Amino acid sequence: MKLLRAIKTVVRRKAGNSDVKRWSDSTNLSATWDERTKLMAGYIKPGDRVIDFGAGKMALKNFLPPGCTYFPTDIVPREDGVVVADLNKLPLPNLGMHDIAVFSGVLEYIHDVRAVVEAIRPIISRVAVSYSILENKPQILRRRANGFANDYTEAQFKELFLGAGFELVSRGLWREQVLFHFKKS
Repeated sequence: MKLLRAIKTVVRRKAGNSDVKRWSDSTNLSATWDERTKLMAGYIKPGDRVIDFGAGKMALKNFLPPGCTYFPTDIVPREDGVVVADLNKLPLPNLGMHDIAVFSGVLEYIHDVRAVVEAIRPIISRVAVSYSILENKPQILRRRANGFANDYTEAQFKELFLGAGFELVSRGLWREQVLFHFKKS
C-alpha cells in the first residue's frame, strides 16, 4: 500500500497536481495535528488578520488570540466560508491582505514551494510554517508514501523564505517537524 501511494505521489508530482481525493476525505485529517497548530498559534498576535492555508478542520480558529480575523483556505471547501486555493495551481485567487499566513503541515505537499512563497509575499507580513525537514525524515520512499512532493533540508527550506525577503524570527519543534516564524525583512 505504501509503495502504491509513493508511486501515485511521484505521478502527481510530475503532473504538478494535488491529491484532491485524499484531502476531500476528512478522515485523513488527524486530530493529533491540532497540537502542532496550537503551538503555531503562539506566533499570532492579538488582532492579527490570519490566513490559514490548508485549514482542514479549521482547528487554528480555536487557538487564536483575542480580536483576530480568521480567513480559511483549503484545496476543498469543507465548510461555508472556506476559500478554495490549490497551492499547486498558481496564481492564487484574490485573497486580500493579511498580517500572517499559517501553513501547518501543508508545504510538504507542494511541488513548487518557492513559487508559493513568492505568491503570498505581497499579501502578508509574517509567516508561521511547519515543515518535515529531510534531516528528520530522510527516507524518500516514506516521504512519497506520506504524499510529500518535496524534500528540503532545514537550510534549503529556510533559504526559500530568506531568498524571498523574509527573516527568521523564531524556530521551534513539534515531533519530527520544525516550526518556523518568518517576517518580511
